[in-house]
This record gives sequence, structure tokens and C-alpha cells, in this order.
Amino acid sequence: MLDAARNTGERKPYLGNRAVQWGRIDVSAAGVVPMTRTDLHRYRLRHGDLLVCEGGEVGRAAIWQDQLDECYFQKSLHRLRPRGGKEGYDVRLMLAFLEHWAATGVFANYVTQTSIAHLPRDKFVDMPLPLLSPSEQEAIGRVLDDTDRLINALESLIAKKRLVKQGMLQQFFDRAGRAPTGENGVREERQLGDLLLRPPRYGINAAAVPLTSGTPTYIRITDIDDFGRFSAEVGVDHPQSVNYRLNQGELVFARTGASVGKSYLYDPRDGELVYAGFLINIAPDPNVLNPAFFALFAQTKGYWDWVARTSVRSGQPGINGREFAQLPIYAPKIEEQNVIASTVSDIDNEIAVLGLRLDKARLIRTGMMQELLTGRTRLPVQGEDDE
Repeated sequence: MLDAARNTGERKPYLGNRAVQWGRIDVSAAGVVPMTRTDLHRYRLRHGDLLVCEGGEVGRAAIWQDQLDECYFQKSLHRLRPRGGKEGYDVRLMLAFLEHWAATGVFANYVTQTSIAHLPRDKFVDMPLPLLSPSEQEAIGRVLDDTDRLINALESLIAKKRLVKQGMLQQFFDRAGRAPTGENGVREERQLGDLLLRPPRYGINAAAVPLTSGTPTYIRITDIDDFGRFSAEVGVDHPQSVNYRLNQGELVFARTGASVGKSYLYDPRDGELVYAGFLINIAPDPNVLNPAFFALFAQTKGYWDWVARTSVRSGQPGINGREFAQLPIYAPKIEEQNVIASTVSDIDNEIAVLGLRLDKARLIRTGMMQELLTGRTRLPVQGEDDE
């Protein structure tokens, strides 16, 4: 396969492992490498080629659909190019089987494990691929296309809604920003510590335990996603945990590591939460700082620029409680904060509803693949010839 470190010749775009995600090609991750005339012939991609990750997330795959006029593939990928005619195999179905095998742990029986798992070519070609008739392959491929179009449409709509939200945040949180009421004017810069009920607090240093009905839920850095949503994973069993429970209106911020600055506004619907030691608890004074307004501020470019500047350390990045208290924020009157929080929450609700639809569509696709690829459910086809 093409080796970017050793080649000479004409410079051409190529795809490596990072560019291949499940079901899609990220052309922004493509590189450029010098290639010989032999390489140009041997490693050029054609429409319909299936690219499969040899290492990392073994088996992750996507179909090349001429996203670039000319492109090649690198040594970290396997290329599958099905034969044409009756002996061919629908590449959409190949991709579906790879995804199914990855989800069910089948690749573990074929990988070579050193420091990182790898799927060598000689083992990959020995993996048994169920042989379906061409008509059934086509029928399953059409069904997969339909569900993928629905999922892609929902993902695209959510992305557009998030762009709209970012535009609103940029407008509302600029120093001379315009409020949803139409009012504008220069806002006073305040330090966060002046707008809190008490100084920032660190979380409890306790080990996580399995999540059961008898223990409160533990919230850690890794349980918060990039959009400030919490996903329960573990519990905590410590005599002092009652002192570290989150209350309505409080937020927690990651204070160290690659996720420094990431935040979560407590939602009582998430149940009783105890915050961990690598989180900082911040309690806004609701008379001068709307917690939802502050949570939105923590999603702005201005906030993240401050995080990048402030978190620089000789080791891993970090921000302590004193530094969080010095966070500069342009806070308008509380009435305007309330209007801004309410306005943006409307689009957040729309995104949440779309997210639920997307989750449901993905679950349906997973269940459908389980039925179709294991043969438990067969699609009716006309003129099927299994011979």
C-alpha cells in the first residue's frame, strides 16, 4: 500500500485512517504525498471502492463516491472493490456487514494485537461473508439507503440549527450586542466571582462504583459531552457525598486535561448528582446572573478563547477556582439575560427534539440490520434466483 513516508514523485491527495469514518469520508483529513507513476495506477480510488481501517478502530469503513476528482489511499487502509456482474457483491451490503461485525465483536477473532489492534490482509480475506442473491442484496441496499438518507437529513438539520444558535450567541454576547428585544448598548464587564453566591468549589475525590438505585449518580468530566449534556455512567458511595450534590441553578466546569472548560448546567431531571474532584462547582446569584444565560456564555467563542489563554500550564492544561472567579463576562441587566436565555432555549428545544428523532432512527437502523444481516428477516424480492 501507499507509504507517505517513503514515496517520491508527483504530489497527489490521499486518504489515511483518520479520513475514513463510519459511512462517510472526511476529505478535510486528506493529505498530500509524492507518488510514482506506478503508484498513480495502483492506488487510485474509483467510485464505489470500499475503504476499511486496518488499525485503530478496526473495520471502520466508508464508500468512496468521488468526493474529490482524484484521490488515492494509504497503507493504513484496505480497499475492497467488488467484482461486477452476477459474481459481484453490493458494496452497501459489505459496509453493513462490517458495521455489524464491529458492533458485535466479530473482528476480535481476526485482529493481530500488539500495542494497537490491526487487521492483516491475510486474516481479513478469510472472514466469511454471507452470500445473498443479487436481488436480495439490492433490496437490502435500498432499505439501508432509505434509512441512511433519513439519518443524514436529521444530522444536517441539527447541524444547521446549531449554526443558527451560534449566530445568536455571537450576536447576544458581544460587548455591544443586540438583545432579542431590539435594545443595544455597551455592557459593563464584570468578573464572574462578583456574580456568584459563593466562591467556586472543587468536587469530591472518591472512586466511582457501579450505578445502583442505592447510590447517587457520579458526574465526571467524561460524562459531559461537547454540547453540555450529561450521560449517567457510574455512581459514588462516600460518606461525604451529600456535601457535593448539585443544586438547581448550579454548573460544573472541567478544570483540567483536554476537556478543560467544558461545562454542564444541572438539570433536576437528571436526578441526584454528586460532582467529582476534577470538576469545579459554580453557583450564580440568580438576582444578577441567570444560570442559563451563563451556561450559554460558556459556549461562545469569547469564552473558549479565554479558556485557551488561561489554561496554559507547563504540564496538562488547567484552570483553578481563583481563575474561574476572574473570568470576565459582559453581563446585561437580569431582565435582558432572562430574555436571551428564553430565546436561545427555544432553539435548544428544537435541537433536542431532532436529537430524539435521530436517536430513534439510529436504533431502528441498528435493529433492522440485526434482523436482515442475520437472516432472521428476509425481504420479499421478485425474480430471485438463488442458484
